[in-house]
Amino acid sequence: MSTVIGAVIVAYLAGKFRESRAGLDAVIEAYHGRRRPFSNPVLHGLVNVVLSAITIGSGGSAGPEAPTGNFGGGLSYFIAERLGLNDEDRALAMIVGMGAALGAIFKAPIGGALLAAELPYRRDLEVRALYPALVASLVAYVIFCLVTGFKPYLGQVAMGAPILSMPFYVALGFVDGAVAIIYIESLDHARRLFGRLGVNDAARTAIGGLVVGLIGLVTPQVLGAGEGWMDLAIYARLSAFSSQVIPLITLLALLPLIKIISTSITLGSGEVGGVFAPGLVIGAFTGLDMGLLLHGLYPTLAPSVAPFVVVSSLAMFGAASNAPLAVMVMLLEMTNNYQVLPEAVIASAIAT
Repeated sequence: MSTVIGAVIVAYLAGKFRESRAGLDAVIEAYHGRRRPFSNPVLHGLVNVVLSAITIGSGGSAGPEAPTGNFGGGLSYFIAERLGLNDEDRALAMIVGMGAALGAIFKAPIGGALLAAELPYRRDLEVRALYPALVASLVAYVIFCLVTGFKPYLGQVAMGAPILSMPFYVALGFVDGAVAIIYIESLDHARRLFGRLGVNDAARTAIGGLVVGLIGLVTPQVLGAGEGWMDLAIYARLSAFSSQVIPLITLLALLPLIKIISTSITLGSGEVGGVFAPGLVIGAFTGLDMGLLLHGLYPTLAPSVAPFVVVSSLAMFGAASNAPLAVMVMLLEMTNNYQVLPEAVIASAIAT
């Protein structure tokens, strides 16, 4: 019921603020066009944050990063405009603000700076954004952590991988690449499907909320942003992964696909949120499956599922977002552990 109520509220408010459903694409397109991201950057950025909070709080499968990035980018553009900067500098300030906001909320300032440089292009970096983005992201990180604490986003994760297990991460890269394709295609198909329903925005969004709510009754692990499930997956706390309907082994195998479906329905039906946090969770569920399988087959070479969960998260979403370097650095910062960097590089490169 909460997913339906949240969906209807989001649909009503989004109807009042037509630009409020825009994701980070709005900032990226505005950057290339050297124009405002929204007609009122501060207002619509703030509305995005509110609608995202309602979507996630009511159980919708979405992340907080797109609205936060929009707000950071829109606010930065507004300030640059008031300072009388030219179009080039306003556009630069916008993507720097976007990266700083993302780096702050995930407590990954270096990754946030890299996102500002990597997201605007599919096969290139906006090099001139790197230094100002790093400065802005570090400042935003310090301010955010003064309020929330300096503990890493996912806590201090102790993990390592035997050197002889490297072929496992090659295989993981192929699996993550396939999952990334399914994720992106599913998001696109869901938008087109809901667009063809022939009903108004409120009804379309309510239908999406109802379907996600019904899925959540069977698999509550897919509701909300889901970062808490990443922590449980890292430490293989399988007792938390339960369903009244689906056996544990089947549930674990299906969770990546079900999370993809729930996220696609949530965003495709018109609710507001990002694809980053759900993407990391989808990768984590995929890594958990691979880690458990390989641990069962080769317990000496795969003594823990933690490296598989972390590497799969960054490899899958790095490929899906066309920002493998930034996502890789962000997740390693979120766990405060760089011991699996070689495995992360290999899996991420193959997945991308």
